[in-house]
Amino acid sequence: GTFRGRDAIRKVFEWDARPSPTAKVRSVGVGIVVSGRTVVSERAISLTYEGIPYEEEALTVYELDGDGAIRRMRSYYDKLALEHQVAQRMPGVKGWLFKLLTGLLVSSGAKGLDATTVKRAAH
Repeated sequence: GTFRGRDAIRKVFEWDARPSPTAKVRSVGVGIVVSGRTVVSERAISLTYEGIPYEEEALTVYELDGDGAIRRMRSYYDKLALEHQVAQRMPGVKGWLFKLLTGLLVSSGAKGLDATTVKRAAH
């Protein structure tokens, strides 16, 4: 969506942090790169979902205006890899079904990839 003004942007960040208020963030890969009015942040975030720990790797691109305010922001991450991590640790019938579904999607998407790449992505 489009959010304008500090209060609106603050609400988006608060909403994003709501599911896992104990999240821990660390820089990975390129860390933070600045080029002119563009900032790229690559990070790993340790979170929990219903008490199940998982790690998310994300990349966010910020475009700033002349005053340094965020003009545009977009983030990229692998949602299926996150769901697969949680599914592997989820107990009971819900966990079994979640493992089955994410496993099918991961293996289907991995067809034709190098086995070491697939193994890394699935964990």
